[in-house]
Amino acid sequence: MHIFSSLRKLRGFRDGFKIGIATFLGYSFQTFSLQYTTATNAGFITSLYVVLAPLIAFVLYRISLRGIEVLSTLVALAGLFLLTGYEGFNWGIF
Repeated sequence: MHIFSSLRKLRGFRDGFKIGIATFLGYSFQTFSLQYTTATNAGFITSLYVVLAPLIAFVLYRISLRGIEVLSTLVALAGLFLLTGYEGFNWGIF
């Protein structure tokens, strides 16, 4: 029993470590991108992970999406687009 408990803790630590690395990289890339674009664009792109989560689940895990989920994703995407005060994307090269 003790071995299984230790293995579960190790698995939890390993999974938590992976999530921590992904979060660190996400925040690092966002901070780095602020040198090359506006805070509005960085916030818009960062907020897309919430909107795109159902679509990513569909692609990676083949979880079927209902019509309401697709519609909600499109409405949320449009709302994010409007909330960020779209003035054109700045790619940092012009």
